[in-house]
Formats: sequence, structure tokens, C-alpha cells
Amino acid sequence: MHDAGIEESPGRVEASKMRRFEATFREKSGGEHVEIIDAMSYHGALKKLKGRSKTLFSLCLIND
Repeated sequence: MHDAGIEESPGRVEASKMRRFEATFREKSGGEHVEIIDAMSYHGALKKLKGRSKTLFSLCLIND
């Protein structure tokens, strides 16, 4: 859109940033396992986690 002389929306740049999420899984043995995931939104992070055999305990945004 910038090529057409239209300014880019500042919200578009913010929305396209990758964010870091901390996913905590509960294992059958009772232990916990933490993974760091890069995604643009909570929905995107959940889509990346889909199909895991472990139970998702929490998904938190990491503020850098």
C-alpha cells in the first residue's frame, strides 16, 4: 500500500510483530515441562501447540 502513496497503518506493524509465549505442560507423571513459542497472537500460539499429546496447563505472554 505504501507503493500506492498510502501510508502504512501503525497498528498493522504492531499486529505483525512476533511475540513470545511460555507454554507450560503437565505430564502424566505430574511433572511440568515449559516451552517458549514465537507467534503473533494467542490464537497463533495455540495453533502451533495443536496435536501435542501433553496437557496444556498454561499459556502466558512473555513481556520483553
